[in-house]
Amino acid sequence: MPFITDDTVLPKFAGSILREGDVIFADTAEDEAAGKCVELRKLPKEPTISGLHTIPARPRFFFGTGYLGHYLNSDAYHRQLLPLMQGIKVISVSKAALQDTQVRFPGLSEQAAIGAALSEIDNLITLHQRKRLWFAK
Repeated sequence: MPFITDDTVLPKFAGSILREGDVIFADTAEDEAAGKCVELRKLPKEPTISGLHTIPARPRFFFGTGYLGHYLNSDAYHRQLLPLMQGIKVISVSKAALQDTQVRFPGLSEQAAIGAALSEIDNLITLHQRKRLWFAK
């Protein structure tokens, strides 16, 4: 990943520095992957900003770790975005479109349990995919 090596540039992005729990949406894709996102966890100590063709978002209050990233990538949420996407060859979603969606969530303890369970499933899938690739060699 590219780094900003000129220390005089960083102050220009001071208001855009990301924190754990923030979400970064892909604003453009060649298919309906526009609007997919990642929830930030375990950020480096160095200041981090989002890149081109992304929309950073900061929740207004705390969510259980892993819940928001999984929910915002779910079909239930993504179906809200589909009618708001624009474009033919390249599809994009705007900040305004994201603001027109609704996020549903249970209590904090249930969010944490859901996030942990789905993260564990993701880890198991990754492990099995690596095993399959290793044995395919």
